[in-house]
Amino acid sequence: MSKWSVKEITENLGKLEGKVRKKLVRESVYNVFQLNRAIKSHVKIQLLVTLINQVYFYHIPALLVMGETLLVLCNYASIKMVDIIPFPQYLVFPVMSLVIIIIVLALFPLGEQVFEASTTFLRHMKSLVG
Repeated sequence: MSKWSVKEITENLGKLEGKVRKKLVRESVYNVFQLNRAIKSHVKIQLLVTLINQVYFYHIPALLVMGETLLVLCNYASIKMVDIIPFPQYLVFPVMSLVIIIIVLALFPLGEQVFEASTTFLRHMKSLVG
């Protein structure tokens, strides 16, 4: 069992305190650096999403209208043109109608889920902000 003098204990605590302080400063600088990188990445992603939203703002409604119009035309051709168009060419219209219906049934619920999730998220963020 070695005896430590008060002077040695004080010196060792001072050295330890200096090492701990340096480590804390180094870690906090690293954390600030990581936070800056994360903020820059977030801003880039936010700008990209804003740009994409502006580009597709007019395209999505047009695509929806074109899809519904094509569905109506294919159903009309399936009903009215059964005796006029040869059978192999006639099959294109019922098959296209089925494909359009499947796409609509697959995409609309996903779009609704995204809308509901974003609405819930925005409501939550507004309640946090005040």
